[in-house]
Amino acid sequence: MPDPSLTVLADELLATTVPTQAAGLARRLLAQTPSLWHLADPIALAACHELPVLLAGGAGTGRAYLAWVIHSCSPRQPQRFVKLSCGELAPGILDRELFGIATGADGIGSQSRPGELHDASLGTLLLADIELLSGEQQARLLRVLETGEFERAGGTETETTSARILAAASGLEEAMVHGRFRHDLYYRLQGVVFRLLPLRERPEDIPPLARAMTAAACLEFAKDIMSVAPDTLNMLGAYTWPGNIRQLRIVIEQAVLACDGGVLRPKHLPLSIQGHNADHSASHYSAAAYRERSDSDERESSLIQRTLALCGNNRTRAAQALGISRVTLYKKMKKHLLLPRRRSSRV
Repeated sequence: MPDPSLTVLADELLATTVPTQAAGLARRLLAQTPSLWHLADPIALAACHELPVLLAGGAGTGRAYLAWVIHSCSPRQPQRFVKLSCGELAPGILDRELFGIATGADGIGSQSRPGELHDASLGTLLLADIELLSGEQQARLLRVLETGEFERAGGTETETTSARILAAASGLEEAMVHGRFRHDLYYRLQGVVFRLLPLRERPEDIPPLARAMTAAACLEFAKDIMSVAPDTLNMLGAYTWPGNIRQLRIVIEQAVLACDGGVLRPKHLPLSIQGHNADHSASHYSAAAYRERSDSDERESSLIQRTLALCGNNRTRAAQALGISRVTLYKKMKKHLLLPRRRSSRV
């Protein structure tokens, strides 16, 4: 039975660690993915515990990024972060990659080789598209989650792992309803659940993501682009992004390669993006577009208020966190009626 004094000490440590971790996370998320800002507290809490984490959302919505954030904020940060895509490998190969392979398992004298459960034993293992595991693999993974035990493919010797398991999935509930995914494994994975929206429902994330991706592409392609034009960001924000963040990254890379100056402009974007905006310009003032702009204004107002609160109402720091100038912040505050009212002086 654990020493009660140690339990109290652990609780006190978490009480001081989680808020500090959450504050740093909030600043990072605000600068990179503002839509996830409100998740700073639960992410910090998930990072400090060893519960399994389920990241629900479509491909390219940032599931791997959020998994890496959880790992990087956890005590396991110095150890390995391993991602294994269950949908990219044939079942037999996935078995070997995940659990390892025993000597001679393939009948041709193959050498014993550990899998990712062994290699990530002190770190974090992200299983992407976990709904694509076979029934046998699901049963073996459930055993790992409950006991830490497993055998290599073709082997009989039991091994143990302390790897922390994070799972990313889309349509997991549907797979469970249709009998393709075990109920007990589904509930075992739900230690902590984060649901990521499609990029089209997170327009506030597009400007910071586009700027960060532009900077990364400039390093990769030896380009010297200083900024992304506001018209470019507006055009990116008007697109529907069926491929989510993954598609945005490809579009930015194509635009950076096409850019022949220091500013990334709309003409540098692929024709498919430019054409989409042209097709929708005629319906700009439709009722649906009006509702969309209203929702966007509400999100922008809420984001500005949260940023100001986080920055202690320091407008210079808030503008830097939002990636805009202080003048632009002032104009937006005025637009959303966020400026403090002046007290009228009586004579």
